[in-house]
Amino acid sequence: MKDIFEVKRFGNVMRKDALESYRTTAIASAATAAVILVAYAISVYAGNAGAGSVSRYVSNEVHPFHLSIFSLILFLGGIVVTSRAFVDVHSRVKNHDWLLMPASTLEKFVERLLATGIIYALGTLVGYFLVSTLFAGIASLVAGNSLPVVNPFHADLWMPIAHYLVAHSVFLLGAAYFRKNNLLKTVLTLVLLGIGLSIFTALVVRIVYWNSFRELFIEERINYVFDGIALSSRFGVFVDRLGKGFSIAGSVVYWGVIAPLCWTVAYLRIGETEVKDGI
Repeated sequence: MKDIFEVKRFGNVMRKDALESYRTTAIASAATAAVILVAYAISVYAGNAGAGSVSRYVSNEVHPFHLSIFSLILFLGGIVVTSRAFVDVHSRVKNHDWLLMPASTLEKFVERLLATGIIYALGTLVGYFLVSTLFAGIASLVAGNSLPVVNPFHADLWMPIAHYLVAHSVFLLGAAYFRKNNLLKTVLTLVLLGIGLSIFTALVVRIVYWNSFRELFIEERINYVFDGIALSSRFGVFVDRLGKGFSIAGSVVYWGVIAPLCWTVAYLRIGETEVKDGI
């Protein structure tokens, strides 16, 4: 089948996956809600909420409890779900279902990308809002106090979602690339990559900027006897500019390069896997 994208066929792929996974999703959601309920009750009885009605606690700010629990569910649950995005592709027993699915590789890949990325994040946000509202009402009736009802449109909740989508792209690549134990292998790869990047950055700074640092240190020693204030100012400006440059470059790479690059490589990897397993 040509690697094209057809909306109707893509919708059928989404419906198929939704029908196959709704039981697992429902059980996981119920278990998560139960954990939230226990944590919510502990937080309320520990004195993290004030007395009053639920309406009094509809706040424009996100309570630290909500931010912590929501972020935890978003990242831990999302990473686990993402790591299993292509289990059927790599399975010798189940891959025939993926290979024989009447859809292009692009349609199947985009469906898994959206399901484990944007759809999961938005579903978690909506679900947490509904659960927190329900628990706030129950706590207000039973205990006479409750935590503020979470505001789903607050930026404090959307920022973790933005970070999750970046992290999601990395673990989606791991799910596509590694055939077994992809979650552990992805984490190990990230750790080794971080160590390697740190060593590389240190070497670059040592080679490229060492003369500038050395000259500044030499001048600083000389001017320390006479007037070290001016040199300290120069050194501070140099370090500040260097830090801003690294910060800007890091932001561009983090927000604009990592996700598209991981998506592209993951898609190519899935296409390669299909060819190998289809022979």
